[in-house]
Amino acid sequence: MSPLPQASSIRAAGVHVLIPEVLISADALIRLRGNPFLEWERLRGAEVDVYLGSEFVRRATVDAVTDDGNILWLAAEGPFSRTLIDKAQGYEVWLAPSHLLAGVA
Repeated sequence: MSPLPQASSIRAAGVHVLIPEVLISADALIRLRGNPFLEWERLRGAEVDVYLGSEFVRRATVDAVTDDGNILWLAAEGPFSRTLIDKAQGYEVWLAPSHLLAGVA
């Protein structure tokens, strides 16, 4: 049996909380992330994570999508301008965790 993970302890406002320290490998993190969302035409208004190959590009809200679902526009946000991304260029779109928890898609 493997040893239990170490834990940190926090005491605030009279409450003592034990927080386990968990290490996770990059491969495990990728498996937890799930799979790319292939039906881009359904993503209008969704918050997504955009990847090109294995590189994270940005998190953004989908502003518009072509009818065939091959091209989408990411809304302007913070330092980023409105951006077009095209499936044919190798981009992948993953639902952001906030949408997965809310059951969006």
